[in-house]
Amino acid sequence: VGAMVALSYNHNVFGVVLIAFCNGVGGGILRDVLLNEVPWFLHTGLYGTISMGVGLIYFVLDGLGLSGAFSVIILLVLGVAFRMVAYYKSWHLPKVEYKQ
Repeated sequence: VGAMVALSYNHNVFGVVLIAFCNGVGGGILRDVLLNEVPWFLHTGLYGTISMGVGLIYFVLDGLGLSGAFSVIILLVLGVAFRMVAYYKSWHLPKVEYKQ
C-alpha cells in the first residue's frame, strides 16, 4: 500500500522503496513498542528487506503498466510466502562484524 501511495504522488524509485519499507515494518514496530519489546525487524534483516523488494517490484510493474489488481494480489502472495519460508527456515542476512 505504501508503494501505491508513493507512486500516486509521483515519487522516484527511492521514494517508493523507502515508503514501502516504512509501511511494511511500521505496524510491527508499533506492536513491539506497545509490548515493550525490541522491534522485531531489528533482529532479522529479511523483514525489512522483503518489504523493500516488494516495493521495488511494484515500481517496476507500474512502469511496465502491469499494476492491476491481479498483479498486486500475486505480488502480495509472493511477498508473504517468501517471508513465511524465511521465518520457518530461519533465514537471516549476514551479520556485520566490527573490528576494534
